[in-house]
Amino acid sequence: MFYSTVFQECMMWLCSGDPEAHGDLILIILLSLILLLDTNGISDRLKYKEHIDSMQAHYADLLWKYLKFKHGYKASALFHKALMFSNTLQEAYEITQKRLPI
Repeated sequence: MFYSTVFQECMMWLCSGDPEAHGDLILIILLSLILLLDTNGISDRLKYKEHIDSMQAHYADLLWKYLKFKHGYKASALFHKALMFSNTLQEAYEITQKRLPI
């Protein structure tokens, strides 16, 4: 149930709230790069953490600029939602790890 909600939220964000839209490849790529470079939970094992964090911040900045260009006044809400995906996915992972085996 939780995963389907996360998936639906992600799809709605990619469609920027328009259910008729098919998503935006630039949004998908930028969000994927931001999530890929998320060091939450593994930062103590990384050799070049500062460099990775810098790259993630760069892609987050690109996402912000793209959202401002594409969506204007809705950019802040969309950007916040994008950054919250990392936390939501981390929560989903933790739930999975704590789930009892079937």
